[in-house]
Parts: sequence; C-alpha cells; structure tokens
Amino acid sequence: MALRTYTFFLALLAVACLFSGCSEKQEDKDKLRELRFLEGTEKLSATRRLQILDSMAPIVKVREQDSLNRQMMRLIAFRYFFDGEYDKHKDIMRGFYRTAIEKKDSVVMAYSLYNIGSCFEAENQADSALYYYLNAGKVYRTVKDSVNMAQTAHSVACILFTQGNYAEAETEEIKALSYFRKTDNNEYIINGYTVLGATLCEMKSYPQALKYYQRALDETAGMKKAGFTMDEIRSKQRNIYGNIGVLYGAKGDHEKSLQYYTKALALPGYERYEYAVMIANRGYAKMMLDRNEDDYTGDLWESLRILDSLNEPITILETKKSIARHYLKKQDTLKSVTYLREIYAEAKANKSNYDMLESLSLLTLNDKQNTFKYSQLYFKLNDSLQQAERSMRNKFARIAYETDNIEQQNRSLSKRFNYTITAFIAVLAIALGLLMIVRLKSRNKELLYVQGQQQANEKIYNLLLEQEAESESAKIKERNRLAMELHDGVMNRIFTTRFNLMQLKDGQEDKKQLLVRELEETQDELRKISHDLKENFLPENESFADALKKLVERQQEPGGPVFDLYIDKFINWNDVSPECRVALFRITHEACTNARKHSKAANCNIAVMAQGQHIKLRIWDDGRGFDPKKVKDGIGLRNMRERVLALGGTFISTSSAGRGAVLDIIV
Repeated sequence: MALRTYTFFLALLAVACLFSGCSEKQEDKDKLRELRFLEGTEKLSATRRLQILDSMAPIVKVREQDSLNRQMMRLIAFRYFFDGEYDKHKDIMRGFYRTAIEKKDSVVMAYSLYNIGSCFEAENQADSALYYYLNAGKVYRTVKDSVNMAQTAHSVACILFTQGNYAEAETEEIKALSYFRKTDNNEYIINGYTVLGATLCEMKSYPQALKYYQRALDETAGMKKAGFTMDEIRSKQRNIYGNIGVLYGAKGDHEKSLQYYTKALALPGYERYEYAVMIANRGYAKMMLDRNEDDYTGDLWESLRILDSLNEPITILETKKSIARHYLKKQDTLKSVTYLREIYAEAKANKSNYDMLESLSLLTLNDKQNTFKYSQLYFKLNDSLQQAERSMRNKFARIAYETDNIEQQNRSLSKRFNYTITAFIAVLAIALGLLMIVRLKSRNKELLYVQGQQQANEKIYNLLLEQEAESESAKIKERNRLAMELHDGVMNRIFTTRFNLMQLKDGQEDKKQLLVRELEETQDELRKISHDLKENFLPENESFADALKKLVERQQEPGGPVFDLYIDKFINWNDVSPECRVALFRITHEACTNARKHSKAANCNIAVMAQGQHIKLRIWDDGRGFDPKKVKDGIGLRNMRERVLALGGTFISTSSAGRGAVLDIIV
C-alpha cells in the first residue's frame, strides 16, 4: 500500500514538474522527465535512485511553495529516509520548519520536528530524538491534534523503553493510550497496549503486563471490520503471542511460554526474520522443559542458519546464547565456553553491551581457568553501564526540563506582549500605575510565601532532630537492657554455678543434676539474647547491601589485599530470610578476616549473585592458597560450613598452593 502510494505521487511529481513553468532549463526538464519511469523504483539500484533524487531536490526547492510542490518535497524527503539518507531528510524538514515559523503554521512546525526526531531515532541518537519529539508533542497540543499527540507520546515511550527507563516509558505510553482511544484506531491502540505490556514485563509487573497483552489481543478482533487484511491481523496476533511467551519465560513458566510460541507459529504469513526469532524462542522453552534434544536443537540450529543468511548479528547472539546453555545442560563445558567466548567477541564488535555482560557472567561461572580475568571484565563493564545509564537518565530529565522551561518562557513572553499592547491602548499612565501595584502585591505575596516556607523547613528540621534523638535513645536503652540481662542473668548464674562446682564433692548426684539444669537454663537465656541480636544485627534504616559494603570497606588496610565487592542489583533482600542474611554477613566477615591474616593476597573479590531461587556467594583471592590434603579446616572454615549446612545450602572450598583460594556458597 505504502509503495503504491509512493510511486503514484512520484509519477504525479514528474508530470507536474514537466507541465508547469516553461522557464525551466531543458537540462532540468530532462531530469524531471526521469521521474515518469519511477513506478518501479524499488527495482532500481540505490545509487541510481539517489542520483535521481539528488538532481530533483534542488529543482523542486526553488519552485513556488504551493501545496503540490510541498507534497513533492515530502515524497523526496521520505525516499531519502527509507534509503537511510537521514541528513538529507533532516535538511528538507528543517527547511519546512523555517518556512512554517515565518508563516506561523503550527501543524507544519510539529510535523517537521517529529520527522527530524524520527531521523535521530533511526541513527540511535536517543537524546536528540527525545528533544525533537517532546517539542513536536507540545506544538501538537496547542493545535489539539489528538492523533499526532498520541503518536508522539508513543514514540517518546519507545525511546525511553529502549534506554531502560521503564517507569517514565510507562507514563508516556499511558498518556499515548488516552489519546489513541479517542481516535478509535485499532492499530494504534494495539501498539500502545503492546508497548505498555512489554514495559511492565521488564518491570516484573507480570499480571499487569498480561492484562495489557490480553487487551491488545481483544482489539485485533475489530481490525477486520476496520478494513485491515488478514495478513496484517495475523502479524499483530503473532507479535502479541510472542510477547506473552517472553513474559511467561521471564516468570519461569516455560510450559505456558511454549504454548504461546506454538500459537504464534501456527499463524501463517511469517517473514524469515520473524520466523527465525520465534523458533529460537520455542527451542529455548523446549530446552528449559527438558524436551527431546533433537527437537529443541533443531529449532536453534534452523534459527541460526536463517539469521546468518539475513546478516542479523545482534539477534544471532540470542540464539547462540541458547546453544551455549544447551551445552551447559549437557555438561559439555568445553563447547559451551567456546560458544560463550565467541558470543563475547561478536557482542564486543557490535557494541552490544547487554550480550557482553551476560556472556561474561556465564564465563565467570564456567571457565574455571579464567574466572578472575572474566570477573574483572564483568565488574568493569557493569560499572560503566550503570554510570552510562544514570548519565542518560539525567540527560533525558534535563531535556524534558529544558523543553518545558522553553515552553513556559514562550507562554510568559506571549502573555506579557499581549498585556502590554492592551495596557497601551487603554491609558498608558493608568496601566503603568496598575502594573506597579500588581507587581508590589505579587512581591509581597512572594515574600510571605518564602517566609512561610522557611518556617515550615525549620519545623521539619526540628522534627527530624527530635526523631533522631528518640531513635538514639531507644538504641541506648536496648544496649543497656542487653548488658543488664547479660550481667544480672547470665554472668551471675555462671559465677554461682562455677562456685558450686568448685565446692562439689564426690557422690553428690542430686546437687550435680541441679547444677546441670542451671547450666541448661543459662544456655537457653544466652540463645534468646543471641536470637534477639541476630534478628536486629543491621543498623536502623540500613539495607543489607549497604551493611555488606560497609563491612568490606572496614577490611581495607594499608599493605593488605584490595577488596572488591559486587552485589546483584536484582536481588530482593526482603524475600531473603533473616537467618540467611546473617549467615552471608558472618561468612563474608570471616572470609575477609582470613584473607587479611593468612592468604598474603593482593586482591580479594566478593560476588553476591542471584541463582534462580537461591543466593550464590563467591569469594576468591590470588593469595598463596593451601593444600587441602595437608591443611585441616580451622575453626573459621568449620563455622562457615556449619552455618551453610544448617540452612540446607552448599559449601565448596577449593585451593592449591600458590594458586589462591575460591569459596562457593549457595543458600
């Protein structure tokens, strides 16, 4: 449809240029005449098509800018866009924008801004694209163009989503949907629900995401009545089924994930790329369900073959990661590591940071000989990505703020101008007097407001001081209570029991039993106090992650090992039991102490990572190590092992002389 419309207008462009304006040079007319043969433009080489467009654009630019010539320039601009000539497209749109400002044509201004933003988005310049989209949206709001307001908000949401700013993407997409519903356009509404579902899925709000995907499916029922073809309807349904499959896969429900991928693949009309992605997803779901190896590997190899023929390097990486996990599942570590190294190299070449990070994580866990090397690369890349993400979010916030500020300034300037003209027409002297009075009153109100704010701030500050004092007092009381219980209860009982034991004579069995019971009661009291301390071993208002960071920071000593701590940000510590947190904290403390006292290491790394429903703690150093056959476990290692085994976890300690030590704990 789009191709037929484009070729029709190109033909119209040729005819219009040939029959209007006999003052054109013969050379220009010859160039214009070539457009008559562009109905088969897609069959031309890109070079030939570009030559024709480059020769046409200057001729059309200098012609009188009536509606037909503007339409012809738009067609040339869009052909540049589709051929990837983004700078030339932006140049034409900036010309439209300058003309629109002169003629105060808000519709063309917004149209030009939006298309410039589209070019920047295609060039992966998210900050520039966001700037132009936001400005286009503000102009569309002034002319109350609901359709384009919705489309602009949708584009902003898509940029925010691709940059990982999911909370703001959700806000923008909800805004877009509020406009889309007014248009009664099924396709727009489906796109809005789909993006909103994907955003909520990334935020792990799976029930809400599923609700929006279902709404998108419901909307496809009305597409046929609205004039859409069955191929277009099936394309939307396949996309939604695929997204639902991804959602269930993220939840770990691979059975339902497989059901939806199967539904999607049952719908005909696939393009090769879409089909390759879908069968790769299906193969991964089968693998996670331990289906027949030939069944799921067939999907993965077929997907890899198609994507390789289409030259899709980024998507190929996802399929290769699934193949690497397949070899891990078969415990073929050599092949898996080979694939993971290949994935890392290709991801680095294509600047795919997410794939680099994921491959490094898997290499750290499975390439035992290079664990230290890959873990260092992982931490370095992860830190740089987090810093870049914060920088991008700050830049987006600044762009939004500056755009709003410019709009407010424009509104303020417009109001001032109108007010000045009205005041001058009335009576200049009276208007000036009234203006001074209004400004004085406004200044007084501002002063009163500032004064009220200062008083409110003082009250808040005093309340915070009082709260802090109360909190400190409560801490002191609790410490005093524990000291008193230890002194008056436990210490006195131990002293009395010790004294009685010293006086005990042979044959006094009754008294001996009495002293044993006394010791048991003392043990119970100590256990109670220990339990209280264990439940509250963290300082008030401090997270477990912060407590671990402070613990590791305290281990740093001049001349001692350099400690490097990584904590997986996706771990929800509220879901981890207090016993597990205490064990992880104490084990980390003991391991750091051993590294300082005994290992003579230069570096000691600590990583806390999510592993399914468990937490994995890995601590390794580059110290002198030890021979497990010659060295018995000390009390520190025994305590660590007993803590882990008490929680039903796994404790593995590996070392060799001169090769450092590695401690793996899963709870």
